Parts: sequence; C-alpha cells; structure tokens
Amino acid sequence: MTNAGICVIEAQKVKGIKSADLARAVGVKPQQIIRWRSQKNIKLHTMEILCSVFDMTLDEFCSLGK
Repeated sequence: MTNAGICVIEAQKVKGIKSADLARAVGVKPQQIIRWRSQKNIKLHTMEILCSVFDMTLDEFCSLGK
C-alpha cells in the first residue's frame, strides 16, 4: 500500500521543492504541507494538485511511497 505522506516527502526531495514553496504553489499554509507529509492518506483531488506542481503523473507520484 502506498503511503501518501511519504510520496509528498520523496517528491519534494526529487524535485527540490521546499515546503514553503510547495505551500505557495498549491495555495495553502505551510502547516498544511506538514499535515500532508505526516498522513498516510490524502484525497485524490489533493494528490492531483500536488502532481501538477511536481510535474509528475499520479502513477509516478504514488510509486514514491512504496
């Protein structure tokens, strides 16, 4: 099973995007990024938005959490 929080963490590492920059790009507060990074599950719509920012497919994004 894929851990969405790990996917966020690994995608940030791969793309070199800091949490504050990700928060600005997504339009949320930095605290929300911290929450997403610690959660096992994230809404599909949220993952799609993150994939857009990371310039990844959903499949690529989800493979980072395995």
